Amino acid sequence: GKLTHPDGWTFEGEFKEGQTWSGTGVYKHPSGDVYVGELRDGKMHGKGKLTCLDGRTQEGEFKDGMFFTGFGVIRNKDGSVYQGFHEKGTRSGQGKLIDADGLSHEGEFRDGHIFSGSGVFRTTDGSMYIGTLLRTHRHGPGKLILKDGTIYEGRWMLGHFEEGTVTLTDGKISQGVWKNKQLLDGKVDYIDMGKSSAVSDGRYRGDIKDGKKWNGAYYAQDGSITRCWVEGKVV
Repeated sequence: GKLTHPDGWTFEGEFKEGQTWSGTGVYKHPSGDVYVGELRDGKMHGKGKLTCLDGRTQEGEFKDGMFFTGFGVIRNKDGSVYQGFHEKGTRSGQGKLIDADGLSHEGEFRDGHIFSGSGVFRTTDGSMYIGTLLRTHRHGPGKLILKDGTIYEGRWMLGHFEEGTVTLTDGKISQGVWKNKQLLDGKVDYIDMGKSSAVSDGRYRGDIKDGKKWNGAYYAQDGSITRCWVEGKVV
């Protein structure tokens, strides 16, 4: 049969005996949205698929008029778009989220948030991470750009920077193995950053071993060497 609601909704399909607006069929809204599936008491309830005029699709289990569990494309009020699976009304399972700024996160979601995967992530402190996550931690190859311009690029292990290059805004480049944000083994050098990179106390260029200056030297602003290290000792 077919029913038309005073608000403009129409439902066409199979009705359950004695239950108005309950059954299975096609539920159309004046806005152009179309729902195909099960209804209960005039609400989307049970298995179904909702196709909206703006391109959103939600397919799976509905409960009391709301999308509950399954696959869907959801456009949020803040402009973000999520395409993926839901569990009990929350983003859960494989999915892709594109936020209002165009940054995307793709992978496994839990409790509404990205859990493991890859993408571009902006944090509340103003920094940005481009890379992979594991159990919500930076893990694997990735690049972290801090608000002050400092860049960490390399390999991460459960949130800790383990190996790679750190570039500071004054031109200092430190490359190697890291522990507790300190260079353990590697090299230190500088690139020309212009007048803004000038310092009065000189700069160390050379090797780092076991967290200490190993083979290298301090250079003054005029390029002269003020102190040298050979195998960890000042000479």
